[in-house]
Amino acid sequence: MSLAIRLAAVYGTMFLFTGVYLPFFPVWLKSKGLDAGEISLVVALSLFLRIVVSPFFASVADRLGDRRRVALWLAWASLASAALFLFVEGFAPILLVALVLNAVFPSISPLVETIAMRARIEEGMNYGRVRLWGSITFIAASAGAGWLLEWNAASIVVLCIVAALVCNVAGVSLLPRVEAPVRKPARHGERRFAAILEIGRHPVFVLFVLSASL
Repeated sequence: MSLAIRLAAVYGTMFLFTGVYLPFFPVWLKSKGLDAGEISLVVALSLFLRIVVSPFFASVADRLGDRRRVALWLAWASLASAALFLFVEGFAPILLVALVLNAVFPSISPLVETIAMRARIEEGMNYGRVRLWGSITFIAASAGAGWLLEWNAASIVVLCIVAALVCNVAGVSLLPRVEAPVRKPARHGERRFAAILEIGRHPVFVLFVLSASL
């Protein structure tokens, strides 16, 4: 199986989950008795956590030199945490599980993107055609889950999420075992942090963030 097909399968399964989770997870939250304020808090904290945690797992993958292994760990952790939605009740337990899920699942994407960009540069892989399958499955998942929701209780949303993450584990397991150069921890953490702050203050970066937020 070619690397392009493997990556297409990974993108497809990743966005299969996203196509269900993004539009319909708040519907499930409402069915569990959460009010508008609690739902907004779950969604907002989950989005914030993605920004904070993803760089950590990317750093772990760089240090281990095995992005596939870390991505597979994250895929299994995503499945395990999502399965807990089948059993939890109440705002606090649901929030905790949602935070765990949103800490691990979004962290898979940067690792997959790194593998895809490496394949694009070294092997000339057509990134657009591979990435297209993510868009296709996102649309299919959103439409399919919406149709199922018309005929079933809101609990079907979590079942669809778990099913999508089962597919994601299978997809990530197809990634090749390509070892990346192991990076040693930086000796001067202050310099590293200063470099990050410098990027954050750059006008072009600020403009990009503002444009993306619109």
